[in-house]
Amino acid sequence: MMLEDSSEVTTSLYKFYKDHVEQLRDAGYSPKEAFWLDFACLPFLPWDEHAENEIRLSQVLRLYFRIYSSSIDSNIKPEDKPAFIDLLKDRYDMVRNIISTVASSQLQLELGRFILPDHNDDEMWVHAGLVVLNTKFEWEEQRRQNPIPYRLVNDCEPADMTFSFEGIAGRKRAEKQPRKPPEGLEHVLAKSLVTIYTSKIGGNWAATSISENVRDRFGYEPHEFTQDPDFWLTHIHPDDRQRILAELSRLLENNFHTQEYRFLHKDGSYRWVLDEVRLISDKKNSPLKCVGYITDITAHKLTEQKIRESEEKYRTLVESTSESIVTFDENGVFLFLNTIAAAVLGGKPQDYIGKTMWDVFPKEIADWQAAVVRKVINTGQKMSTISTTPLKGELRQYHAIVEPLQDRSKNKTIAMVVARDIHTAKQAS
Repeated sequence: MMLEDSSEVTTSLYKFYKDHVEQLRDAGYSPKEAFWLDFACLPFLPWDEHAENEIRLSQVLRLYFRIYSSSIDSNIKPEDKPAFIDLLKDRYDMVRNIISTVASSQLQLELGRFILPDHNDDEMWVHAGLVVLNTKFEWEEQRRQNPIPYRLVNDCEPADMTFSFEGIAGRKRAEKQPRKPPEGLEHVLAKSLVTIYTSKIGGNWAATSISENVRDRFGYEPHEFTQDPDFWLTHIHPDDRQRILAELSRLLENNFHTQEYRFLHKDGSYRWVLDEVRLISDKKNSPLKCVGYITDITAHKLTEQKIRESEEKYRTLVESTSESIVTFDENGVFLFLNTIAAAVLGGKPQDYIGKTMWDVFPKEIADWQAAVVRKVINTGQKMSTISTTPLKGELRQYHAIVEPLQDRSKNKTIAMVVARDIHTAKQAS
C-alpha cells in the first residue's frame, strides 16, 4: 500500500501496524479481526507525551482508513471516507471508555465483545480482550523505556455514530457462529508479561492448559502444570493456600475472581502473583471451565513495601514539625492532615479526611483556596500565599506554600499545603 502521507512518523506507524497485525494473523485471526484487534490497541500506543514533535489523531485515523479500504474491504469507496473516519473516532473513544469505566470483572469480556461482535462465544471474547490488555501493558512498559518520539494530539471531536462499515457494501452481517480462540494465539502471547491458563472447576482447580511463557516467567515446563493435577495448588505458599481455596468459591458466585498470593518459582524463591480468573459457561449457563491469567507482581509488592517504609519516615517527619501540612485533590477534598493541622482546625485528622474545603471554611475562603489548589495542580507550579482565615472564633494570618505532589498511584497530581501561622509575627511588626 502506498502512503499518502509519507512523513516519518506515519511510515513508522504503518510499520508498527504491519508488525502487530502479522503476529495476530500468525495466531489465526482473519484479516478483518486482526485489523480491529490492532485498532483497539491504538489508544495505548507508546507515544512520548513530552516530545516536541507531534502527530494528530486525525492523521492516524486517515491512515487506518487507507489500510482498511485497500487491504480489508475494497467495497469502501473514497466518498465513504468521512463516515468511516467517524466510525474510527467512535471506536477509538469507546475502547478508552470501556477500559476506564467497566469493572475489572467484566473488562476482558466486554472488550472482546465490542471488538469482535460477529462472534458469540465468551471464551473467544475473553481471549480477544486479553490480547488488547496484554498489548496495553507491554506498550506502557515500552513508553517508559523507548517511546515513539512523538506526542499524540487528539484533534477529533467525538463522533456522532450513525455509520456501519458493514452497511456501506449493503452486506448482511454473517450469522453469529461460535468460534474457538485461534490455535496460534500462543505465538502472540509467548512474549507476554502475563501467563494465560485454563483449569478445571473446583477440587484442586487443576490446570488443563497454560501458555508457553510460563517457562520464562516461573521456570517450569507447561506439561508440569497439566500432567500433575496438584501442581498449582502445592506450589502456592503454605500460608496462602487455604485462603486462596476458600476465596475461589466467589468465582462460582460472581463468574470472576481476582486474588494475590505467593507462588513457588523453579529457583526456589516465592514470587507474588496477581491471578484473575473467569468462569466460562455453555449456552445453557452451565459452567464448563476457567480461563485466567497470572502476572508476576513481585516488583510491585517490593515497591509497596518501600512506600510503606518511606511513609513511616514521612509520617515521623510531618508529625514532628510545628507547621500545618495538608494535601488536597483537585476537588478540594482533604486527603491527609498532620496532627498539627487537624488541631488548628479543632479536631483530629480522621475528622477531616474525605471532607471538602467547603465543609470546613466559609464559602468565599474555600472558593479562593480551591482556585489556588487547582492552579497549582494544572500548572505544576508552586505558589506562595498569605491569607487570613477564621479559626476557632478568631481571624489568623497564615503563610502557605502550595506545591504539586504526585500521588502514590502516579496517575494524578494533588496539592500539598505547608502553612505557618504568622499572626503573632504580623501583630508584632
